[in-house]
Amino acid sequence: MMSQDTEDEIDPEVHYANLVNNLDIPCEDDDLFCDLLFLALGEMEEMLPHIREIVTRDENTRQYVLKDAVKTIRHSGINGHVLDSFFEKLALPIASKFIEAFNAAPEPKIVFVAIIPFYQILRESIVLRQRGYTTWLLHLTELDAETEKMFSKHFDSVQPLPRNLDILGVVLRRLDMKLVHMQTQQFEVHVPMTRYVLENRGDAKSFCEFYDVLSMLIDHDVLKRLWRDAADYDFANERYIFETADAVSCRFDTRWREELREKFPAAGPMIEMHPYPLDEFIGYGQKKLSSENNRPHLVYPAHITKFEADGSVQWPTIRTLGAVPYYYATTLTGQGLDFTIYNEITHSVDDPGYKLYRELEREDPLFHFLPGIPPEQFTEVVGRYNFGINLTTADPAKMEVRDSQYDVFATKIFTFLEAGLPMIVSKELRVMANFVEYYGVGFTVSRHELDTIGERIKSFDYAAAVANIRKYNEAHSMDREIERVIAIYHQLVPEWS
Repeated sequence: MMSQDTEDEIDPEVHYANLVNNLDIPCEDDDLFCDLLFLALGEMEEMLPHIREIVTRDENTRQYVLKDAVKTIRHSGINGHVLDSFFEKLALPIASKFIEAFNAAPEPKIVFVAIIPFYQILRESIVLRQRGYTTWLLHLTELDAETEKMFSKHFDSVQPLPRNLDILGVVLRRLDMKLVHMQTQQFEVHVPMTRYVLENRGDAKSFCEFYDVLSMLIDHDVLKRLWRDAADYDFANERYIFETADAVSCRFDTRWREELREKFPAAGPMIEMHPYPLDEFIGYGQKKLSSENNRPHLVYPAHITKFEADGSVQWPTIRTLGAVPYYYATTLTGQGLDFTIYNEITHSVDDPGYKLYRELEREDPLFHFLPGIPPEQFTEVVGRYNFGINLTTADPAKMEVRDSQYDVFATKIFTFLEAGLPMIVSKELRVMANFVEYYGVGFTVSRHELDTIGERIKSFDYAAAVANIRKYNEAHSMDREIERVIAIYHQLVPEWS
């Protein structure tokens, strides 16, 4: 995501249409390709030999020509049925069994849609199925085999689709669904999935689960300076979703949801929701790594921000609030603390953006940078550590994030709770720090006190914190908290009550 210097303003509606049109089209059928291109060229018979020549070229050329042909037909306003037929021929061989099985299933049944499925909808699906709902997942990312297997285990059916919204639209329009539950990302700048689903859901009610909310992270003028071409579209897209969806959830408390409601007065019901501890994933009593060397072991199992080739972070006044544990890793290991990062399972540790982490691992025997782990293994793996951490070195006075960003929960907090792991959280991350102190499930430090963590650990009442974690998990399990989501479902689909 690069800053743009162009003086031309891009209308958000045009930007959205361009995003839909510019997604790759997975067409390996040369005859189907030729038929579409033949129509786009105005049925000029003399062009057919050239069409065949184009079809046999490299994939980049094929994609360029395919997208241009689709755009030409779409903008012509005629032969739309041919375009529909083209995408049906791409979609139905992939998803026909999913469509048939869903349409044959009894109510209540819920379609989940995600670009990359995260673990909150996984947890929700598990408890919903226990309540008698069937859950069906469409996603637009090729997952590794183990992750795909895990989602398949906890949904009634999972259908991966190519990252093309026209293909998704074919599937959606054939589903006899009463409710669609979307996992909405903060920046849908390459794949505008949520808006597209809202436009193609038919009569189904819609529930949008915001993973993050853009306007709660950053002001429009700041994003405009950082990313001129996308800012207007991003904020317009967010408004469209809030004002079109039948209901939404987010990770903000009442104070900030009230601001969202003032900003989007046409929005439907709005609730707070998190990936609360799941009974199936909760575990206590794992043997600690510290028993082998009498050294405290700290763990950070989550997304980390990549570095640019020159060692900088893109948008440092936005993206260094959290998720950059490199900045404090040696402060921890310098105190004799063992520190391990488990990267997101969808990101390879060999990515060039993580070069500094790999170099530090080679240089520092107390620092470890490891591949991600699926949530079913979190408790077993993370539970061997002594503390989970969520720290920052950022100076709030130098950041350009909105004040609300200090009041949003990181999802890793619930991973620590499931593993029975006390946590160490920066005081600057207000809502999480207040949570840790209120429930007695760890301790907090300011960004100036990171070098005191080792001493704080020595006097920390570990057993009391673990007991408090158990109490929290019993009172706030996903099995209990899902009631808010179910209440919204039944409000939208009264016949399910």
